[in-house]
Amino acid sequence: MKSSNNHITLTRNIFSSLVLCLSLSAPAIAEILLADDFSGTSLAPNWTIQRGYADVAGGYVDTYGSTTGRDSNIETAVGNTDWSDYHLSTHFIADGGGNNWYNTIVNFRVQDHNGDWIVPGHYYSILLTTPLWGSHEGAGWGLYKVDGDSAFALAGDTIDPSVVPINNRDNVLDIWAVGNQFWISINGYSLTSSPVVDNSPNPYLYGGIGLGAIWESHTRYDYVTVGTMAPVPEPTTYLLLLAGLGIIILRSRYSFWN
Repeated sequence: MKSSNNHITLTRNIFSSLVLCLSLSAPAIAEILLADDFSGTSLAPNWTIQRGYADVAGGYVDTYGSTTGRDSNIETAVGNTDWSDYHLSTHFIADGGGNNWYNTIVNFRVQDHNGDWIVPGHYYSILLTTPLWGSHEGAGWGLYKVDGDSAFALAGDTIDPSVVPINNRDNVLDIWAVGNQFWISINGYSLTSSPVVDNSPNPYLYGGIGLGAIWESHTRYDYVTVGTMAPVPEPTTYLLLLAGLGIIILRSRYSFWN
């Protein structure tokens, strides 16, 4: 009977130690910076039409350019230093238009943006094209850094629709920005096997987001969310976690044998 009770005590102590350690080392709950399902009849006041046009109807926002203005872009939290490490997720539908441009362009860490869909400004930009890209190269993606009047490609590749399903209807784009590292996925499939790193002397560490379309095309967006990334525990935290767990297990084993 004593052995059974000791087993119970050992299990209880180990479980309690795990709960305690997890409560001390687990990241804090992420804060929601933005959540918009575009269910109204107009853009919320926090959004700005930076270029082109944006109509809200049917539970989505339709971004589109014109022959004169060409591209379109709506933005929020531009230059906001509170928007640093975050996860951006949005549904998009590429409706085409112009010269059969089926695309989406999403900007993040937007510190300023004073021109057309690329320059001038200071931000990161992701361009996604679907298999319906017309006479062009088909599905693909590219991550760019806009630095003043110049734009630099950080990463990109074609997208094989048989591996990563992507189409012109109801796609989901996810972007994680942590420090100078970025991860991108489309429809739950990672486009970055390892993080894309901005090793320049001036990586952008904060800023808002932008949603848009290029070259007279229509791109619809829905269910946009931005949430802060919970901090990763430091290595010393893990060492303290293991040390504390080891001490409790040893004490429990001592109680068991005595």
